[in-house]
Amino acid sequence: MLAAALAVSACHGPDHGEGADEPIRVRGAQFLEGDLPGSPRGGDTPDGRPSITSFDFTNPTVLPGQAQKSIQGRSTDDAAAIAIRLAGLGSGYWILPIGGPDPQYPGELTWALSADFAADVSPGLYDLVVVAIDAEGRAGEQREQSLCFASRIPDNLHACNPDRAPPDVVIALTWSADADVDLVVRTPEGRLIGPKNPLVDPPGEGGPPPPGASAIDRDSLASCLPDGLRQENLVFQKRPAAGSVFRIHADLFDSCGASSVSFHLAVYEAQGEGKTRELVARFEQSGVLTPFDQTGGTSPGVVIVDYSF
Repeated sequence: MLAAALAVSACHGPDHGEGADEPIRVRGAQFLEGDLPGSPRGGDTPDGRPSITSFDFTNPTVLPGQAQKSIQGRSTDDAAAIAIRLAGLGSGYWILPIGGPDPQYPGELTWALSADFAADVSPGLYDLVVVAIDAEGRAGEQREQSLCFASRIPDNLHACNPDRAPPDVVIALTWSADADVDLVVRTPEGRLIGPKNPLVDPPGEGGPPPPGASAIDRDSLASCLPDGLRQENLVFQKRPAAGSVFRIHADLFDSCGASSVSFHLAVYEAQGEGKTRELVARFEQSGVLTPFDQTGGTSPGVVIVDYSF
């Protein structure tokens, strides 16, 4: 079974057949249903099994829908493959061949992979687990590393570390099709902000924005390039002044060939104190944009609401 899986993984990736709906999809690997083989760390592992000697990644944070995250490590030289999965999520694991010798670590082999992550994983900490497998299909001891899955609604990674307070307010615009929709907001001072000019309060002449500046976080679907998110957020680390009114628009900058685009706007405000503080939806509204609403940036788009703080 190991030989067959490795042969298939040489020419297939996560977008071919099974595994396409998994929370993690490993490029160039083969997906197998079932539990990850091997023994839990610290468990009773039979002698003579291959082992993972190194397992790391540059950044332990995974953004919603993040693609091509590099993960690498080393194993003992009796390994033929490694298998990997997210503990407690999905229906199986990914298997791919081991790499070549590491000249800096005699007797060890390298492995590396590129992983894509689903956009709908609930935010929080998850264990990514990997195990080495020998040519006879025998798995060794599992190794794990924690990953923080960030929330689709920016929360300063509060879901992974409750000591980090979420922002006071988040305005989130999501939509249904691969079209270039922009969140555009008119401030109380009459300035229009959007993904092309994202700062609520522009910095001084030539200066960088101050830490924690209120801003729109991304230009989703810019130039009609799919990003797996279809979402833009205006994040206020500090609540706007009482009585201030922000006019919120959905701007169909480019329909990108879509016949219609459904959108949903939600305004979240933080409630509670300390570790229990959380973002709660205080306003929600949905609508539909058609190619007749396409602006190309010549107007701020369809008015959704005048939101008062």
